[in-house]
Amino acid sequence: MKLRSSIALIAILSIACAAGSFGYAQQETESDFRAVLNELLTERRDTLAKRVVMLETKSAQGQLMIDAVIAARNQLLDAELQLVKTKKQRVAIYQKRIDNMRELEDSVKRRLENGLATHESLLSATAARLQAEIDLVREGDGDVLLQELQGVWILESMEMAGIKREGDELPERFREMQQSIKGDRMTVTRIDNKKYECVLTVNGEIEPKQLDVLSTDDQGKSRTAKWIYKIADGKLIIAEGKTTRPTSFETGPKIATKVSTFTLKR
Repeated sequence: MKLRSSIALIAILSIACAAGSFGYAQQETESDFRAVLNELLTERRDTLAKRVVMLETKSAQGQLMIDAVIAARNQLLDAELQLVKTKKQRVAIYQKRIDNMRELEDSVKRRLENGLATHESLLSATAARLQAEIDLVREGDGDVLLQELQGVWILESMEMAGIKREGDELPERFREMQQSIKGDRMTVTRIDNKKYECVLTVNGEIEPKQLDVLSTDDQGKSRTAKWIYKIADGKLIIAEGKTTRPTSFETGPKIATKVSTFTLKR
């Protein structure tokens, strides 16, 4: 009996050791994969950088049109985009791409004036430049939208089930409630001394604009509220549902949406 127990214990320990070894090996494999991928991405970027230098030299010598140089520069920027880590770095790359496309557009304009290009080629160059600008706006979209939310917003009214309350009609704890937004952080302060810290994420590519509000309770449990919002007549209007993100600012007896209106503190 003791022998069987010992054998069983050895088997269990062997399985546990094997599982631990597998987990370690898996982490090691993932780390190796990332290292190899980064090495390949870096080598590709360096290769494209050498190609750009070569083509720029040929262009300066009059052996090559600027179009090929700009295409090579953009290919290099795409490679750099896969290596950068921060939003600031990505924005800088998008700006360089815009500069490239403006240079191409100007080049095509000059050729068109000299009868060496077509209107279609100019329209194509202009569209490419506009797309580069669109890409930059999308990359910085959250920053731009967050900027218009900055400041201290004071609750003016709340509407639920089609009934709007404001001023003294508001529940006492919500009267003069403030939402102070600085950067992507929002601090909610109530008259009953309740205070909440939140992190905001904005999505402006969808109408109405979306606002994700990440908060952490006293027990350390995180929760993300899914809101929609708009700014109209200088007022911040927020709609929030009980379980899902609302699709409109409509309220009613059968609509589980609360709409809050805030005014900016001057």
